[in-house]
Amino acid sequence: VKWGYEKGMIRNNEAQYYTENRRENARVEGGKLIIEARKEKMERGEFTSASVISKGKGEWKFGRVEVKAKLPAARGTWPAIWMLPGDIGKVRWPLCGEIDLMEHVGYDPGKIHGTLHSGAYNHTKGTQRSAQRMLPSFATDFHVYSMEWSAEKIVMHIDDREFAAFGKKPGD
Repeated sequence: VKWGYEKGMIRNNEAQYYTENRRENARVEGGKLIIEARKEKMERGEFTSASVISKGKGEWKFGRVEVKAKLPAARGTWPAIWMLPGDIGKVRWPLCGEIDLMEHVGYDPGKIHGTLHSGAYNHTKGTQRSAQRMLPSFATDFHVYSMEWSAEKIVMHIDDREFAAFGKKPGD
């Protein structure tokens, strides 16, 4: 198995309780990973959902990551495909770095974000490196979100169309 689960009320004051290994919230059907949010109370949460993570399952630097996904179309959702370093427990966020390959904020339907966070580039300073693309069929069709990471730059694509490129310095 290439992933595990986060459990509990994890971050950002979110309203959902992430469950661990609960079929109602995360399961594989027909070769697809289904992550399902449900309006149900658990612990302090008003909803349940799943946060699948690869922490402890392997690390890499540079290469290609590709995820095929169909996103929810509900206000209040925030699906994301993001990467954190293995040393996040030793180096606090955002100094450790974060790569958001895809984020979709439910109150802004169809706007797909790709963002880098670091000590120098982060939203708390208003300096995060970010790009957006409108994708009207985000919830009706599957799309391939990919990232190519090299020593020189990070390039993000949706369906093999580049929508973000970040060099080592702004403007690269």
